Amino acid sequence: GRKISISEYGNIREIGSGYLLLNAVYDGPDSKGNVYYRYKFSVDGNRFVYDMLGWEWIWGIGVYDFTTGEARDVPDTYNYAPMGYHDGKIYSYCSHYDDTDNIIYVTDINTLETKPLFELDEHDMVYDYEMTSDGRFFLNTEYSPKDHTFTVILRSTDTFEVVKEYVFEYI
Repeated sequence: GRKISISEYGNIREIGSGYLLLNAVYDGPDSKGNVYYRYKFSVDGNRFVYDMLGWEWIWGIGVYDFTTGEARDVPDTYNYAPMGYHDGKIYSYCSHYDDTDNIIYVTDINTLETKPLFELDEHDMVYDYEMTSDGRFFLNTEYSPKDHTFTVILRSTDTFEVVKEYVFEYI
């Protein structure tokens, strides 16, 4: 039920109170010291996940809690991209420019401990995956010009097993 606003320089404020939740650092257009905060998704009615962006990198991810007024940065998540939240866990992957270690990580929402969960094979690229808004599934797509099909694939966030495939044909 809370609402936030984000300034062009990445400050996050609560709408109504004007209270500053996350204070970005802006040292100019070319500064490597810039830190922009970006809302990613809600965890529950009182918490949300954010990431911290620099010039060409992600400084890390964190969790803001309205009940305590505390922003907790997740340790050792430089270049991690948050994907979604499900069942007490933040899902993310580590991205190095256009490269990745191709592993999906989970972070416990309470302890902020991060560990690897699934390592994808070389035919799947982790940055091609998204999570559904309820966090129950990973979603990716495959396009086959030869077969004239577009396939949407849902995988379980618990097992990474394929749960459902939707195939669309086109002419």
